[in-house]
Amino acid sequence: MSNLYYVVDKDTYLGHVTFKCVRKSTGGAWKRSMAFDFFIFWLVDLGRSYNTIRVYSDRVAVFLDYLEVGIALCGSADITTYIRLSRLYHSYLTQGINSMSSLVQAIDRRRPSPMVSKKTSLAHHAAVEQLIIGCHERYDGAVDCSVGEDAMCQVKLLAKLRSVGVAKSEQELAYLEKLYGRQVRGKKNTKRLRIFSHLPKIRKSLDPYGEDKFFPLDKITQLINEATSYRDGALWALMGASSLRASEALQVLWEDIDLVTREIFAVEPSERENYLEAYEGLTAAQRDQLSWKGRTTKYTLLLQPYGDMFFDLLELYMQYEYQPGVANNFVFQSQHGYPLRFCDYGSVIVKPFATAAAKVLGSELKPYRMKLHSLRHSFCVYMKNFVEHTHGVGLSDYEIMALTGHSEISSVARYAVLDIHLLNEKLAVAFADHKANAEKSVDEFLIGFHERRIAYLQVKIAEEKAIRDKKAKEAA
Repeated sequence: MSNLYYVVDKDTYLGHVTFKCVRKSTGGAWKRSMAFDFFIFWLVDLGRSYNTIRVYSDRVAVFLDYLEVGIALCGSADITTYIRLSRLYHSYLTQGINSMSSLVQAIDRRRPSPMVSKKTSLAHHAAVEQLIIGCHERYDGAVDCSVGEDAMCQVKLLAKLRSVGVAKSEQELAYLEKLYGRQVRGKKNTKRLRIFSHLPKIRKSLDPYGEDKFFPLDKITQLINEATSYRDGALWALMGASSLRASEALQVLWEDIDLVTREIFAVEPSERENYLEAYEGLTAAQRDQLSWKGRTTKYTLLLQPYGDMFFDLLELYMQYEYQPGVANNFVFQSQHGYPLRFCDYGSVIVKPFATAAAKVLGSELKPYRMKLHSLRHSFCVYMKNFVEHTHGVGLSDYEIMALTGHSEISSVARYAVLDIHLLNEKLAVAFADHKANAEKSVDEFLIGFHERRIAYLQVKIAEEKAIRDKKAKEAA
């Protein structure tokens, strides 16, 4: 990613593929950002994944560019300037030239704001927080003149931002409580640096009736049929059937598919017993880029008809498109046999899906997001609202959690949203029954419910008995 001042390029640290951030000095020489290096060292030490490091690196580079312009406009590089610019960063990201701050407006004229949403701004700040913490952890208080005093000065000032607004000492708090005769400690926010305490709080729980996240359930089959290659059709069918994330589906190896039992396993790369053999043909850098977001089970339940569609398309893909003479074991590959996992995600993977989705949805396109991840949402929505079982319709969030491999129940709730039309239908029946029997007690309502349930089961048992008797008669 290229910015006005800083350029991010690939690098290595402790055997991991990482990034470096350099800028061209007035003399024409390229100099590394020591603050950026400390940030990278910190993320690697924390064990962050390659994808996290990659995304955070681009966001930190945007912040360093913003700082560079802001400091030039302010005319000084001191802690007061750093604090002011850091606290205005949200306004710069979300408002740009429309900000009420004249400084932000001036910065935007030199370095145009990316103009992101409030939620995306928080994601940018999460990366900046790691930059501040990394500098704080690595800075030892000394100035190393061999790397340039300016570079170390930036590290020093960023490191100081971690202590801005830190809660007072216990002794000072006790004195203030005695002075004011009340508690002054307040609630501490342990997940956000105090310098960013002004940022808005965004609820993680989404609208339980939202439709913009999942692909319409009645159009997934049509979507798969619109694929322009057997490979893409098989990939979409696999995701629709199993709820796998795109990264998980793209990393499926041939050894993860049982063509006899028609089972598919999602295996975390680091947990493979034959790790080097499984990823034979990959460079060390490519193996380092294999990602895993925390799926807690390798087992998948294939939702029909997408499961059958996957195996049918897989057979056609193997026959007409797959390149068997390659050195890797990945199921999904480019037309030249290169693992699809390492191809450009936007142009090679997302674009064909978005094109097919636009064709399928037509005028209904607007409410929905054209991302492969919408198929994972669709799986959860179906399981939450429409799957039939012995106790009625719809699985609980804990049951869905077992199928999707989510590690937290709160995450499932964001996927398994309620279908508002189905909910209204259920409530309409309940309200009509309540209106007709308004004087009944709660116990009488329960008795009536169970009586209807018993009557339904008796009819069902009688039907099953009639079928068994008919088969026994035909067999005799």
